[in-house]
Amino acid sequence: MPEQDRARWDSALLSEAFTCLNDAGTGTELTRFHIEAGIAACHALGTTYATTDWARIADLYDLLRQCSPSLVVDVNRALAKAMDSGARVGLDELDAIPEREVLGRYPYALAAYADLHASLGNLDEARTYLDRALANQSSPAQHALLKRKRAALDETHAVAVFGNDRPGGTPELRAKLEGYWTRTLESLKARLEADHIPDDSECD
Repeated sequence: MPEQDRARWDSALLSEAFTCLNDAGTGTELTRFHIEAGIAACHALGTTYATTDWARIADLYDLLRQCSPSLVVDVNRALAKAMDSGARVGLDELDAIPEREVLGRYPYALAAYADLHASLGNLDEARTYLDRALANQSSPAQHALLKRKRAALDETHAVAVFGNDRPGGTPELRAKLEGYWTRTLESLKARLEADHIPDDSECD
């Protein structure tokens, strides 16, 4: 999601989705689908990835973990906690997940570890986790994203994208920010230009 251009999100579909969400809230039963829709709504309301209401998302994941626990929920909750409270909090949450063997092969958890370590400047650990994530990721699109992250990581000294570690935190952390996500996005844009994927104006 940090790479997505939110200006290209379909406002008409979002409006329809919020209407459906409002209608779904008129009943008396709360299911995991309601909670997942609430999480999606928080993402849709955020003007940027960093300014999304991560505290509310973390609370919703707490509810989701109660009614429909899973490793995916635990990992996503840890990332939401990190975005709200900082990378160290996110690492603690990931470390607390009990399914260690499965977690060690789950590419999205490994990528989360990489992002959190990178945000703290632990670049060797970040590279190790990204390499493990690449080795366990079977999706071509996700594999390409991880490769872009790995290349961007080799060109930066430190990143700060989580919680109080983000720009807007301490001047020292802002000074360390070398554009991890920016480099990743630039790499994506370069690939799209090379493939000449048309933008909306070319599709009219």
